[in-house]
Amino acid sequence: MSSLLNIGLTGLYAAQAQLTTTSHNISNAATPGYHRQSVQQSNAQPLLKGGSFFGQGTEVDSVQRSYSQYLEGQVMLNDNRRAEYGAYSQQISQIDNLLADPSVGLAPAMADFFAAVQGVSANPTNVASRQALLSTGESLVGRFQALDGRLGEISQGVDSDIDATVTSINSYARQIADLNQRILDSRATSGGATASDLYDLRDKAVSALNQLVRVTTLPQDDGSISVFIGNGQRLVLGNDAAQLGTAPGAGEGGGIGITLIGRDGTASPLSESLLAGGSLGGLLAFRREDLASARSSLSDIGTSLASAFNAQHRLGVDLDGKLGRDFFTVDSSGRIAMAFTDPTFVAAAGAVLGSTPAGNVGSMRISDVQLSSVSSGAAGTALNFPSLAYTFNKATSVFELSGAGAGYSPASFSYDPATDGGSGKVVQLTGPGGVSLSFKISGIPDVNASTNVADSFTLADNAGGVADNRNAALLGALQTTKLMFKNASGEPTATLNNAYAQLVGKVGNKAREVQTGEKAQEALLAQAKATRDSVSGVNLDEEAANLVRFQQAYQASARVMSVAQTLFDTMLSIGR
Repeated sequence: MSSLLNIGLTGLYAAQAQLTTTSHNISNAATPGYHRQSVQQSNAQPLLKGGSFFGQGTEVDSVQRSYSQYLEGQVMLNDNRRAEYGAYSQQISQIDNLLADPSVGLAPAMADFFAAVQGVSANPTNVASRQALLSTGESLVGRFQALDGRLGEISQGVDSDIDATVTSINSYARQIADLNQRILDSRATSGGATASDLYDLRDKAVSALNQLVRVTTLPQDDGSISVFIGNGQRLVLGNDAAQLGTAPGAGEGGGIGITLIGRDGTASPLSESLLAGGSLGGLLAFRREDLASARSSLSDIGTSLASAFNAQHRLGVDLDGKLGRDFFTVDSSGRIAMAFTDPTFVAAAGAVLGSTPAGNVGSMRISDVQLSSVSSGAAGTALNFPSLAYTFNKATSVFELSGAGAGYSPASFSYDPATDGGSGKVVQLTGPGGVSLSFKISGIPDVNASTNVADSFTLADNAGGVADNRNAALLGALQTTKLMFKNASGEPTATLNNAYAQLVGKVGNKAREVQTGEKAQEALLAQAKATRDSVSGVNLDEEAANLVRFQQAYQASARVMSVAQTLFDTMLSIGR
């Protein structure tokens, strides 16, 4: 009778274990990171009696969780990439919205500025037009400064996010190391039994860490795991967790850097290439590939505009008859500012004027008189260009310099009316004080038959030519002049507007790329989770059916024990 009673008792214990585990599964059906558990049973050692083996019931071997290393790896891989794309997308969307915004972007401010330059060109003596140019100039530099300031704020925000992420990585590393120790302790006290719930807690911490940075785990024979992040940097070994730190200004591009804290407290810099994946990898990649590039490109556009505009402005003459001065100033960081606020300083006129006397009889014309350079210290001073007269020698087809012209070259230049008269000939002239200019001669010069005076032209200082707009026109032409992105020959290939459009396009394309990548990874993650959950997740319908099944098993085992009790009572009654 005792054998029958023991068999019923083992069945009762087993059914109770199944009911407890099933209830545990149902209670944790919505718990993130929980893996379905199941009771592992085996038949008890049979008893040899009368030449036959009789079963002795069942034994509960262990409680195991449903776990697939491969499926978990797929979930972690896609979750890591999703987190990386998500962090990248969140940051680059800020730049994309900033640069492409028609109200705060750079393109409308540059358009307004050059429209004001054209306004001065149309009416160079009008002080209101000059004041409008200065006002739009202030708006333009303000837009440059605002954009750079906002990019600076984004950079500071990225650094703050990196610092917070490093703190979270350290926290999860410590959790994993502590759980490693708890698992080791539980295995030691249970004779090596698996603590499924502790494994779930540890996997949950690893999963959270994996969202921050790429994680690789290596299971150990004692039940612990070693954790490596990024491209192989050890983070957790047994119950020992390494700690990361941050160092301002030590990162690529000058942002916050990441360090590894040694046991002695010393900090060693970590290369960003070792910290790929997850939100940390996304933040580092964004800062390295797009934020730094956007700030640099914006600075290049500003400095190119300031350099080209200043260079041309210095070659003109202001309302006081003095050579132009710098229109913009540029500091060491590349942010630009206005150099003056006086509208009379706007150098709209050409510095040198070319003219032909009324007595000329031929069709010769002088045009395109442009000052190319002056000495660096000439800004804001009078040019004092002398009156240079060139007279044509018909016999030798040469223009010869006459009158005051000491130090100016060429003193003469050849001119063939037959070949040069149609398309014209451009002549380069240099003089004292770093003066260099060019002009174009076209048409056919001749000699007055009655006076025997040959045709000539004169180059003279234009200090009194306040109504002249030639330099303003050249300043306006900078809007469509290629100033940026030099090719292999050193020639610029893009205008300022083209350069900004390329910047906006580059950022916009990258923003769409990472947004698409994030959506794709979200879909892949959902598929991977569904596949994993089909193996490891809790199915409430299945668990409900198990409750009924194990309840019946419990009742049946109890019935076996009841039968054993009845038989025992019967035997006792016979003995009386």
